[in-house]
Amino acid sequence: MQRLAAGDASSSEARDESWRRRSFSERYSFVQIVRAYADWRRENQAREFRRLLHVLAPQVHMQLSSGRIQVLELLTCSDLRFYAETIDADGSYERRLFQLPPTTELSEVLEALNLPSRGWRVELHPMPGMLIGEDDVTAVARTRSAKLFELGLVPGSTITFRRR
Repeated sequence: MQRLAAGDASSSEARDESWRRRSFSERYSFVQIVRAYADWRRENQAREFRRLLHVLAPQVHMQLSSGRIQVLELLTCSDLRFYAETIDADGSYERRLFQLPPTTELSEVLEALNLPSRGWRVELHPMPGMLIGEDDVTAVARTRSAKLFELGLVPGSTITFRRR
């Protein structure tokens, strides 16, 4: 199965420049395909279906072999395991591991970190899309009721709160 919207960015066959750009990073696309299959499988346990994904992208292969992408976790756990970092104006740094449902609101993460709701820039790594900028993520995050999946968080992501 080919990854969704992760086509060859260097393809000379595409006439229009916009068709040569990837919509999503290869890592993000791979993770979302595995999670979608796991969700489908949980809802259709009686149906037999086998999925094979051939990984050719060096970036995805490296993250699989290094353990940054845990396929078994993606298949068996519907929660998101992610890191939340805070970087204050004086450079002080804190990093915490979370495991929460994807429907958790950003406000709950802010409360767990004891952060005020204003004065922070939100960064997400990896970015959910190649054409999405950090300002886009920050704009979504301004609504404290934004859910983690709406931000584009996937297992293994890091969300950084940086003091403005």
